Amino acid sequence: MNFISITFNQKNLNFLISGILIIVFTNCKTFGKKSEPHDYFSEDHSCLTEKGQKNQVEFQKNYELYFRIRAKYNEENLKIKRADIVFAGNSIAMLFADHLVKKEISPNLNYANRGIGGDMTDLLLERLEENVLALSPKIIVIDIGGLDLFFGKCLSYVENNYVRIIEKVHQKQPGAKIIFFSVPPTQIPLLNQITPLLNTFISHLPEKYKNVYFLDVWPDMREKDFPSIRKEFTIPKDSIHFNEKGYEVWGKLLKPILLNP
Repeated sequence: MNFISITFNQKNLNFLISGILIIVFTNCKTFGKKSEPHDYFSEDHSCLTEKGQKNQVEFQKNYELYFRIRAKYNEENLKIKRADIVFAGNSIAMLFADHLVKKEISPNLNYANRGIGGDMTDLLLERLEENVLALSPKIIVIDIGGLDLFFGKCLSYVENNYVRIIEKVHQKQPGAKIIFFSVPPTQIPLLNQITPLLNTFISHLPEKYKNVYFLDVWPDMREKDFPSIRKEFTIPKDSIHFNEKGYEVWGKLLKPILLNP
């Protein structure tokens, strides 16, 4: 199998656009406005059951670059036609696919990176057919859900989006394997308190749907005695993403499935 490469300019554009979105969420700022993770335990808790953010005007403005890269992926799909493996989801998935798959898994995988910084379950569901399934992948690797929780999406809404993602894949690409990573631990306590609830739901999906896998990164990435990412995996001044050592955990879990389809 040959590695699907993107031209230097295209790859640079993808990284630049995703990188801008990474900076936005890494620093917990939304275009100069302080943004804190949603508190599901607050007395005035009110969750969201629609695409994007509560302020739709802000959402459209903040995600202008997201929709540009989504369109760029459509252009690339017309050129490469097919990919055995497609990585999809948010910036964590994007960074793994762009920089570490060849090192942590194999240099010979036929794969495409369709991760976008800032992605959420509803946005991925909306672009799944054109960005991912258009390449007729045999395996789809997904990391998604963390930003849904950050922005206060209702758990039932997010869980339903997972199910809809599975159903759409099964409808359009029967036989394809879907690999869900757990939403990883971060340095954000409010996020770490709610993430295990979503991960519990995802962990049971393989019991209900064929060709669905769940890879739980928490046991290896969590501090021994409290719910936070281990310090050895952290990046200075970045509360969400993790370093290459953290991605070694991903590689260890993913490698047996990708190399023995």
